[in-house]
Amino acid sequence: MKLQQIAIVGTGPGHPDFLTKRALDYLENADVVLYDCLVDKILLSIIPKNVQIEHVEKQYRKDNQINILNQEILKKMFQYLDEGKRVVRIKPGDSMNYNSGGMESDFLISKGYEPELVPGIPAHLAAANLLNLNLTEINQSNGFVSFMADELNKDEHLISHLAYLLKFGNVPICFYGMRIDSFSTIQTLFQANEIPDNMPIAICCDLSLKKQSLIRTNMGECVDLIQILANDNKIPKHFVVILGKHIFKSYVDFINDSSSEQ
Repeated sequence: MKLQQIAIVGTGPGHPDFLTKRALDYLENADVVLYDCLVDKILLSIIPKNVQIEHVEKQYRKDNQINILNQEILKKMFQYLDEGKRVVRIKPGDSMNYNSGGMESDFLISKGYEPELVPGIPAHLAAANLLNLNLTEINQSNGFVSFMADELNKDEHLISHLAYLLKFGNVPICFYGMRIDSFSTIQTLFQANEIPDNMPIAICCDLSLKKQSLIRTNMGECVDLIQILANDNKIPKHFVVILGKHIFKSYVDFINDSSSEQ
């Protein structure tokens, strides 16, 4: 399959071992690779020495919305494309999941370019696999919800719907785009919707990296625990939070539970 002159590439959870072959093909054939602060530096180590690597930060308006027309990283893309160079813009996780991949692609298309968006493993799916967390289980739940937590206060009206799925459908909720101060908001909103204090919570940190870790907690304890860890600088910049009744259970647990109910 032919490589395009410009690609927006999802790089997965962080470690280069989890790149797709298509992503690797683009990195190995690029003239310029552009990245922002969300990309883990270990990923840059596998890019060939002859490829120009450039860090370009994104800027936000006061309302935290991306101004796509005034992004330095987009200007850099056009600069190098106009010079005839092969450009790769890399993003953590999936190219279309959070971080404006779709907006950047649409704007490139409007200017006559044909970008390829290369899928990557999203953080919540990486967390479920790497840390053995159940998102769906036979006779328990046939789905899960992935929810960007960057603006929880603005999305407060949606939390009651998430709480309903979590409480009555055993549907796990996966929060990404987390910040430390999001935890108190999550706890307040879910407890207001009668989610019990013993609801299991998985805090998934530094996915796929050597310092990867899983913090097990619950709705009643999460805020105090997070504050302690934050004070000790033990919470990383990137982490995923998964809530769900059965996320820590194994299939054997379900069989045993079903047998005991009979």
